[in-house]
Amino acid sequence: MDADPRTGQRRWTDRHFLFNTYQDAHLGYAVTDHAAQGRTVHTGLAVIAGTENRQHAYVALTRGTDVNAAYVFTQSPKTADPVPGPRPAPELARYDRRATGHDNQPASAANTPGEALTVLAGVLGRDRQLLSATQARNQALADVDHLAILQAVWAAETTPARDQRYHDLLMNTLPPGYRRPPGHQARWLWRTLRAAELADLDPAGVLADAIAERDLAGSRDIAAVLDARLWHRLGSLVPLLPRPWSEQVPALADPERRPYVAEIAALMDARKDRIGEHAADHSLPLATAALGPVPGHPLDRLEWQKQAAAIGAWRELSGYDHPADPIGPEPEPEPEPITSAERDGLALIPDQQSGAIEQWITDLAAGHRTFGGRLADWQSQAIPSQDPDYGDLGPAFPAWTGSGREPILRPSKPEIPPSPQILQRAMDRDADWEAAD
Repeated sequence: MDADPRTGQRRWTDRHFLFNTYQDAHLGYAVTDHAAQGRTVHTGLAVIAGTENRQHAYVALTRGTDVNAAYVFTQSPKTADPVPGPRPAPELARYDRRATGHDNQPASAANTPGEALTVLAGVLGRDRQLLSATQARNQALADVDHLAILQAVWAAETTPARDQRYHDLLMNTLPPGYRRPPGHQARWLWRTLRAAELADLDPAGVLADAIAERDLAGSRDIAAVLDARLWHRLGSLVPLLPRPWSEQVPALADPERRPYVAEIAALMDARKDRIGEHAADHSLPLATAALGPVPGHPLDRLEWQKQAAAIGAWRELSGYDHPADPIGPEPEPEPEPITSAERDGLALIPDQQSGAIEQWITDLAAGHRTFGGRLADWQSQAIPSQDPDYGDLGPAFPAWTGSGREPILRPSKPEIPPSPQILQRAMDRDADWEAAD
């Protein structure tokens, strides 16, 4: 047990944990899976809390020569409680049991073995194998030009220039009497203009139309007023297929930074092309599930490769990493908001609209519960028995998709091969270090 909080002395439990042949046992102490590697014992008792991985379970469940048992926690002590609000006081439940005469009832039964198998299945399905030094180096070289990394550099270099272009466009389009510096709300106007530009609309034209729609007299924040007008006029815009990054290099004020941004754009385009080539060479499930098998004709294969490159680029930019699902489920459409006329009708004719009111309240409560559930999922790490992704696995272990036991003992190789330019730079740097030594 934990040390006494007052004295700091060691405390022992008043319960005895015995098994059939405890007379022949020797005293032992619990060790971690790292300390247990290489050991061989007669009986191995592994404690699985549900947050471990396949490698931990492999070591913990293979130490015993005769017996290997797993004690599985069906509710991990490290998992946050997803139930919102404070918990009820235990004294109230104890009072209710005494008041109803059921104070001596035994505690509820423990979780069923099926849930324990589900937790263990989740542990075995979680791979955290460490890479060797060579594999770690190759993985690092393959991730040097990862689109998520380059996109952060690209955004940091190009966003200020694009916002300044929109600022100058606004100042030149406004009437002379309204050309005052915009406030902090202008960033929303820049985003709306960017959305219009991605939908192949002229930002100067849509901005001029919004300014000419009505007089701006009395507007406290002109940028916010124009942004509201654009949203009302344009609605939800659908962007076109993105152009190559090399065609989107803006005109920067610093001429020395333009070659740097152009090089970043070239790296991003090359990375996207390599993603498509890799998907075509290995017939990745994430691409074949959306595009079908790789065509044999060179022209058809090239078109298939371009579409696979677009899918792979979106996955890297968004962080979606499902091995078989290309882009995930389609977003659910938002419910149409109730209009003022409908709200007035519900208030004026309560008898005829009672059913509609009840349905509206029911939908509102359901939406609140859905939002609360999603928020709880994000704030807590669900155990596999509560994870919807494990719904089709059943109470036993998940279906094995690899060949033999190789996924346990050998980590996977990097998905995308490193760029030849990056490999050459790494070789030149290693050669310089060897020459310096």
